[in-house]
Amino acid sequence: WNLQYISSFDDYQGDDNIVGVDVRKPDNLCAGPWKFIQAPAHEIPLADSSFDLVFTMGTLIHIPPEALDQVYREFLRVSSKYILLAEYFAPGAPQPRSWRGYEGALWVGDFGGGLLNQAAISGIRLKVIDYGHIFKSLGHYDDLAWWVFEKVE
Repeated sequence: WNLQYISSFDDYQGDDNIVGVDVRKPDNLCAGPWKFIQAPAHEIPLADSSFDLVFTMGTLIHIPPEALDQVYREFLRVSSKYILLAEYFAPGAPQPRSWRGYEGALWVGDFGGGLLNQAAISGIRLKVIDYGHIFKSLGHYDDLAWWVFEKVE
């Protein structure tokens, strides 16, 4: 879904360096100018600093809390410059929520804070460029918090 969303931007130029990574290939993945790699987020089969921007929206909420640090490390590893996260937010450590009748499939938490913590542990400096909220009540996709981080040398 994120791949299709990005390519719908009015100023999208058809960059062929957009890569989607997911643990399973979506059934409804449309053809587009992107590449798709089937892999878990904690084992991205790409070289260090492969991308200027690592972007995730509505993904980290489905990662079990005990696996988040490894996912954060992978984002930090494959990003050469920026990381953008957009996820459900709750203060503190991830907390479970029921999702479509399932338990253990969705968590809300401070994912931006989690990434900052893992960067510090890993010896990587991140600068918060911007952050904010997307409000469903204003006609957007859902109620999300978002963060843009820059890796600083």
